[in-house]
Amino acid sequence: MGGLLVETTNYDGGVYIFLGLGLNIFGRPSTYSSTASALIEDVHTLEPKDWVKFSQGLARDIEGLEKFLSGGEWLAKIEEPLKIALNKNIHHAKNPVKKITQEGSLQLHQGYLNCLEL
Repeated sequence: MGGLLVETTNYDGGVYIFLGLGLNIFGRPSTYSSTASALIEDVHTLEPKDWVKFSQGLARDIEGLEKFLSGGEWLAKIEEPLKIALNKNIHHAKNPVKKITQEGSLQLHQGYLNCLEL
């Protein structure tokens, strides 16, 4: 139905993460034509006004997610269970995660693991 692109780049002394969400609405990539699908193939009876309504709703949801993530309160809600899950990983058995930063880096019991190194 779609794909997710995640890229990082260094620019002007900072590190930027780009996220791209692609939905196969009207067609599918020819490279993956045997395994990919498109929304129009499954719901081809939708009228153009319904596609507009769908895309506008999706845009609103993405804007809401952006506001939620930029606010910082999301981390407070998930940090503790995420630390528990991460610390079950054998890589953190002897050096557990103490804190997760808003950009996704890990403060370990001894040291720091940058989000770009994960």
